[in-house]
Order: sequence, then structure tokens, then C-alpha cells
Amino acid sequence: MLCSITRLVEVVGLDMGLLHFATLDDGSTIENPRYYRRTESSLQAAQQALSRKKRRSARRRKQARLVGRHHRRIRNQRRDFHHKEARKLVNGYQVIVFEKLQPKNMSRRPKPKPAETPGEYLPNGASAKAGLNKSILDAGWGQFQQLCVSKAEWAGSRVLFVDPQNTSQRCSGCGTIVPKDLDERWHSCPQCGLELDRDHNSAASHQASWTAAPRTRTSGTDGAFRGRASEKPPALAVGSRHCVFLQLGPHDHIIVMLFEFVRIVPPLFPRNARKVCCPFV
Repeated sequence: MLCSITRLVEVVGLDMGLLHFATLDDGSTIENPRYYRRTESSLQAAQQALSRKKRRSARRRKQARLVGRHHRRIRNQRRDFHHKEARKLVNGYQVIVFEKLQPKNMSRRPKPKPAETPGEYLPNGASAKAGLNKSILDAGWGQFQQLCVSKAEWAGSRVLFVDPQNTSQRCSGCGTIVPKDLDERWHSCPQCGLELDRDHNSAASHQASWTAAPRTRTSGTDGAFRGRASEKPPALAVGSRHCVFLQLGPHDHIIVMLFEFVRIVPPLFPRNARKVCCPFV
């Protein structure tokens, strides 16, 4: 019971990356498995063998199934990894703060740079960008965030997204903008003297953007947390992500039991059960 109560008030900020799959605001990291990169050589050999087979032959169809098996294995491994890590986050934290990334836009190829001579083009870094795009798609940030949102809703937690602009440039200690190039992996603030890894600083900025927001409390002895000042006091709904707005009070044992019951036996409730307000609030 005490473990469940402690979990209800925890907030974590995450920064998605490629060196590490994710960095938490406490400095811990989730390592990037790189499933596609690890099997790229065997997949490439299978695709080359497929290109040498005669079209519409039985051997080509057999080799095509082998290539599909490679892709299916990579997809299953990546999805299994995302499911497990998302479950760990949802079980350990009540509010999870991400930056709102656009992987589709981030993995676009660079535009060509025409030279002064007609018909000629300047180097635009397309080769290096192709490797970066492959790593971004291999990480699968979008799928991971979607799974976190889905699992958090069933567990009564909440997933928030913040504006990614200047999150890696802003100091998590004082809020000063410290310009850094992409290859600079260390954050050093000249104002407050904060020294952190770049990803760690970005994750702490995400967490600070939520904890620093103004909040209001209702009158009473329980001091129930009701969200930001601009939001209406949300009612506790069965299985709803708005359950995060409740803090500890005289009926904590009822609230925690409701959380555990909804998480373990969700099929017992009808489809519209989330819209039914809890009578204990």
C-alpha cells in the first residue's frame, strides 16, 4: 500500500536520443538496443541473395519469405522492447513528460543545393543524413510514446508533451539559453555554473516545465491537487488519466485500491465506465 501511495506523486522528464534511447531527469538512461543496426548485415545479405534469384521462380519466393522474416523479427524485437520499457515507466511514475517530437519530419532527406553552374549541385550532407535517418527510424520514438500514452491511461497516469524548442539549449537550473552545437554533448551554464550531460539537462528541463507550472488547491483538510490554475477541477473517473490530480487524503486507502482494481481488472467495466464519476470524491 505504501509503495502505491508513493508512486502517485512522482513526476519524471525524459529526453529521447540515439546514443541512449532515453535519459531520465535523475541522470539514469535507457540504453538503445539498435535492433536494425545489429541485424543489418544479415538482412543485407538476404536482400542481395533475393536480387540474384530469377523472377517468378520458387527460389525467389522462398528467399522473399526469408527477407520478410528478418524484417518481422526486427519489428517484434523493437515492439517488445518498447512495451517493456513503457510498462516500467508507467508503473514507476504518475506523470511522464516527453518533448513533442516529429520523427517523420526529423528523418526527411536534405534538400539539394544547386551550384552556380546549371545542372550541378553542391554537397548537402545527404550521406551523413541518411545514416542519421536510419538510426532515428530504428529507435522508434513515436511508437514508444504512443504505448506510454495507452498504458498510462489504463493505469490512471498521465503523459504530457512539451514544446521541443530550445529544450537542449535551456539550462534546467536557471532557465538561461546556452547555445550549443549538435556535436556538443556537455551543458555548462555560465550563469548558475550548472554542469550536466546535454541529454540529462534536457530531461530535467522537461520535468521542470511541469513542476514549475502554477497550481491551485481546494479548501479542506485533504488538500486535493486539482491541476493548473487554468483547468477546471477534474472529477475522478474510473480508468481515467485525470486520476493523477488526486493527492493523499483521509480516504487514501479507497483511492489506491481503486487504482489497483482498475489496473488489474479493466474488462469488468463497460465501455463508458470512464465517464462515470467515483462516488468517493
